Amino acid sequence: MSGEMVFGDFVEDCGRQNNWTDSTYEKFAAVKNHLTNFRKALTFEFFDEQGLNDYVSYLRDVFLFQCFTDLRYSDVFNLRRSDIKGDHIEVTTVKTSDSLIIELNNHSKAILDKYKDVVFENDKVLAVITNQKMNDYLKELAEMAGIDEPVCQTYYKGNERIDEVTPKYVLLGFPIFL
Repeated sequence: MSGEMVFGDFVEDCGRQNNWTDSTYEKFAAVKNHLTNFRKALTFEFFDEQGLNDYVSYLRDVFLFQCFTDLRYSDVFNLRRSDIKGDHIEVTTVKTSDSLIIELNNHSKAILDKYKDVVFENDKVLAVITNQKMNDYLKELAEMAGIDEPVCQTYYKGNERIDEVTPKYVLLGFPIFL
């Protein structure tokens, strides 16, 4: 089942349970449109750029590993080689204490293979730096990748409305919400 179908089914179920009006459905249709178009426009070509700084290249690998496994920062930070079981990962998440079995795809396997002979402290799979440094480097990587679409943020100070326009890369951080 495609992501679009799952999203559509979810919206329909919510609508039935909450007696939504047509205008509410239209708002979700706009969100679905945006997500579909964004997904089509997103490519990972920039992740293969040659000449990246070592730390940015390493960040790219950690970032992609998180994307491919859907693990949180804290879970990748704590991931040990003993958690890798052939073609899957068996891990108990830090945040929710859920026990998960995560199938490894070719991309996540390639990242693990790249670092298989590197010895990290406490037998970790990857040497994940602090979350703040990861965020700093992610912004740098996103800027290099040209993720600079202007994003308007609106907030209020008392009765004064303030609109700030910022490049998207400045707003990125872990977890990722593009």
